[in-house]
Amino acid sequence: MTRHGTDLASFLPGLLHAFLVLSATLLGAIWFMSPVGLGFASWPDQEISREKAHLIFSISYFIGLPALVIGQLLSIVVIFKARPKIALAISAGTFGGFLSLMFLFFCSMP
Repeated sequence: MTRHGTDLASFLPGLLHAFLVLSATLLGAIWFMSPVGLGFASWPDQEISREKAHLIFSISYFIGLPALVIGQLLSIVVIFKARPKIALAISAGTFGGFLSLMFLFFCSMP
């Protein structure tokens, strides 16, 4: 305990939340610009694989990206209402869901 009655452990959820929000913001911006880079990418040769990769990318771009942004903004509102654990769960959940969509997409690419 410090003189003010707080210790480092009470700040860790807030620091982790800030890291998640900043990471999600950076990753969301990169993914938002990804169609430019994917135009030059080599897509799978088989039509079924190509359609699967395109479907996963579309889901991550049109559903996952807005969910990521809304989840991070919601978690910021919740943390200011003195609910750091709930805010951390919202932030980590949306970030993890978006990362799993990205992982599925990259696994479907050659």
